Amino acid sequence: VLPSFKIITTISEGQPLSSTGVTVEARYYHGAPLSGSLLLYCSVQKRHNESQPLQLLQSQIVDGLWQESVNMTMCFMNDRRLATEILVQIRDQGTGNRGESQVLFDPLMPGFEMVPLRPVFNSRTQHIFLTTHSTGAPASELGITLQCLDDPKGPPIHMNTKLGDVLVFDIPANWKKCGLIMVEAMRNVGKVESRAKALLLPNVEEVKSLEPSWIEVPSFRASYFVGDRIQVTVPKQVARSLNYLVVCNSRTVASTGQVRDDGLLKIKVTTGMVGHCGLLVYSMDAKAATDMVQFSVKDRCEV
Repeated sequence: VLPSFKIITTISEGQPLSSTGVTVEARYYHGAPLSGSLLLYCSVQKRHNESQPLQLLQSQIVDGLWQESVNMTMCFMNDRRLATEILVQIRDQGTGNRGESQVLFDPLMPGFEMVPLRPVFNSRTQHIFLTTHSTGAPASELGITLQCLDDPKGPPIHMNTKLGDVLVFDIPANWKKCGLIMVEAMRNVGKVESRAKALLLPNVEEVKSLEPSWIEVPSFRASYFVGDRIQVTVPKQVARSLNYLVVCNSRTVASTGQVRDDGLLKIKVTTGMVGHCGLLVYSMDAKAATDMVQFSVKDRCEV
């Protein structure tokens, strides 16, 4: 039995559909590249949501590599640009072996997730901290829209950030009584925008066990490294009554202690914190309450 080969298809983002970059690599599993005929198809939707293949081109792959700009406009019915399956079929000219590969092409996929570093707020919260991480998208600019969904309503606020950065948002004074803040983000894909991702942040004013206003981070980073120090502040008037706890990966207590009287808290990042951590600042007096922010830690060897 002749050995089979593997095909890897990569579709470039951020380009017009009329000239979308497509790269195909084909090698036998023992590493040898192959040359032969190449057929490229996409799936198009017809009536009643039926899908059928549409041949885009016929070409030749040489020494295991084929690259070309392809007109993908005919693969989509309208400006909604639904995702399409890209099918590559290759026949090795030497052995006659055939192989194929399928990959989903969704030009407007978000490709990222939003993470609230503090998922709630109240009337005393000064800042909202958000970050984003890629779920397949390349480095991109994001357009962020924040809006109060409760009375008193105000106009939406628009901001920009980069994928992977921390966004710090100053809550307007007229949003302090807002019951719900909606955050929408869209990724810039060439000259258009991706579909939006949405996040809702609730006001927990009535939840007395939560006080999402104590922790302030002067310079919040998307990731910290082992050996760094995380510096946060809490209000001086309550600092003496506060303790802190760092829990990492939902199971490891990495650091504990008492907040200094001046409200300054410095935490050294250790190897035991590598992963995802939560910093909790809490009081144990008659009005017990907790504030929390999330952060990520990487080992320098990962860079």
